[in-house]
Amino acid sequence: MVMITNIKHFLEEDGTVPELPKEAKELVNFLSVIIESASSNYAVPLSFAATNCRCIIDGKSCTGEIEVWVYPEDNRIGWECLECGDEGIISEWEGTLWDKRNYTCH
Repeated sequence: MVMITNIKHFLEEDGTVPELPKEAKELVNFLSVIIESASSNYAVPLSFAATNCRCIIDGKSCTGEIEVWVYPEDNRIGWECLECGDEGIISEWEGTLWDKRNYTCH
């Protein structure tokens, strides 16, 4: 199953993260690391997130590596666990706290 996330649904209008229940906060933390990893390596076709999978399989945590990439046609971030296949797409991440693209000011 693919987790499709508009990250702005987790944010206040000013871009900050509101108080969230523990499970939602853990999900935002996981997704934020994926956004940081993908945007830090924006020009690279594939890279790895600085976190491992969070999926639970048969009562055990998957610790697989998360591969990340940015779809060039619409700037969505794709991610997939190389061990269990858990995957997702993140949209509306541009300009968030976790957007680490290197902007050049002229």
